[in-house]
Amino acid sequence: MATNYMELNRQLAKQMRITASTIGVYSHPTAKGDGREDLVRQILGERVGSMFGVSKAEVIDSSGRSTNEIDAVIYDQSVASCLHVLGYRRIIRVEAVAATVEVKTRLTRPELDRTVAALSGGQLQLTRFYKPAAPTVALLGHLADDWNKPNSK
Repeated sequence: MATNYMELNRQLAKQMRITASTIGVYSHPTAKGDGREDLVRQILGERVGSMFGVSKAEVIDSSGRSTNEIDAVIYDQSVASCLHVLGYRRIIRVEAVAATVEVKTRLTRPELDRTVAALSGGQLQLTRFYKPAAPTVALLGHLADDWNKPNSK
């Protein structure tokens, strides 16, 4: 089974490379970036299940702090997770966010440093006003307590 699973992942990676390469023929830089972001959101969306959504989004907390636009946000689609929808972009409460992804065509050291600085300056400073339920605490232990601390990652 592992061999089949590994081969499946190899084929998926190959398919993604071909699609990304095809997107790269566009001469407009925004078209290239948008196309590659769409590809990542599509692949993630097919794999996260129906309970979660994947969208380009801005994430906000109850204190009014917000991130810049994030290329792909995986979020719990339960009631009130999404505060506003404009086309395929959303404004999502930080409590609903499971993961975020920034898509880079080429990741250089300066680009990595800029991304880390942007995260440190805003995205990681949001506060979750969320009290985890007993099953979450049992599964995640001390990590669930960290979610309630200001500036937790």
